[in-house]
Amino acid sequence: SVYLANRTIDVESILIYEVSPSGPSSQSPSTHSTTLATPTTTPTPRTCSPLQLSYCSGVQHNTTSYPNIVGHRSLQEVVDDVIAFRELVDAECYRLAYQLVCHVLQPP
Repeated sequence: SVYLANRTIDVESILIYEVSPSGPSSQSPSTHSTTLATPTTTPTPRTCSPLQLSYCSGVQHNTTSYPNIVGHRSLQEVVDDVIAFRELVDAECYRLAYQLVCHVLQPP
């Protein structure tokens, strides 16, 4: 996914269980050792700015910071992608979707 690119997963924090049609296995989870490449670039420093995305004007904070969790480094990058995230809210399947989307795009 474009939004989760350049994210690192700590393999020590994941447990994988095999599930059969009759239910979870009674055996303990197996372990697998994997070595991840360490990032060679320094993360972009976070910068604070006023909350300017009109779509998120209903949230309780008035400042945000970039880059956000999906990698947007500016308001313009958020504006370019907001439609894709609004689809989650517009589906009306989750009552807190608006807060989730706004906190992802414009974190407090």
